[in-house]
Amino acid sequence: MLTKTRATKPRTWNYRVISAYCGNGEFEYAIHEVYYNEAGEPTSWSTNPAGVLAGEPEGVQCQIALFQSAHDKPWLVLQTDGMKTWLEEV
Repeated sequence: MLTKTRATKPRTWNYRVISAYCGNGEFEYAIHEVYYNEAGEPTSWSTNPAGVLAGEPEGVQCQIALFQSAHDKPWLVLQTDGMKTWLEEV
């Protein structure tokens, strides 16, 4: 039996540089996958930084280009109030 499901708009994502406070006045910076809602606001991100893995050299070049575009966008800062965590553009 087939059931009809409502089509949903696919979530958009891209790579972004995220900075996170690690104590003693220091920050860590890494490139993560960031996902957005329909309003273009970041709603979630990858726990681990993105890495380069490809089946051919051209794939590595493509990944590096995407990472460079992440560096060219405004960076995001990981914020928390103890109850929730969110990203803010710098």
